[in-house]
Amino acid sequence: MDAVTVHARTRDQGYSGTPDYEAIADLQDAMSVPLIVSGNIYLLDDAIDAMDRTGATAVMVARGGVGNPYLVTQIDEFCRTGRRLENPTVSQQIEWCMELTDALISEKGEETAIRKMRSIAPKFVSGCHRCREYRLRIATGIDDRQDLVDILEEIDRRMGMERINMDGRRTYYPLEARAPPQ
Repeated sequence: MDAVTVHARTRDQGYSGTPDYEAIADLQDAMSVPLIVSGNIYLLDDAIDAMDRTGATAVMVARGGVGNPYLVTQIDEFCRTGRRLENPTVSQQIEWCMELTDALISEKGEETAIRKMRSIAPKFVSGCHRCREYRLRIATGIDDRQDLVDILEEIDRRMGMERINMDGRRTYYPLEARAPPQ
């Protein structure tokens, strides 16, 4: 065995509740292989906290990585160097969203891929201020790749260089509240 991964929630908890890291706090000391912990890893600070509380060697990112692929890079950089990387820009998130879209289209065909992207693509801009209406449009109003491109390009024009806010706070404004940059 090369490692052990433990999800710190019970089956009854499912996707709700808080992982019980205290229940596995001494597990790494009793093992000769690395302990990898999982559960509610949505931010770099979540990963640091989980490793600190459990003594684990690493974390496994699951739902927290959906729409936030850069989280893995942030965790890796911090674990290797102690350096915190800035959150990605809206433009970067859009680029990664389109890479995933194109990979899914290649693998599953456009109709199936776009159906899947209706639930995944909004997560790529979920930390983007003033994007609530855009997320709704993506989730309910895309029928093909071009529909998604059109919405994402509109978002990119309006706020592409802004940094994504991954700390869970959201600020909602109607789309008309801010004119696009000139």
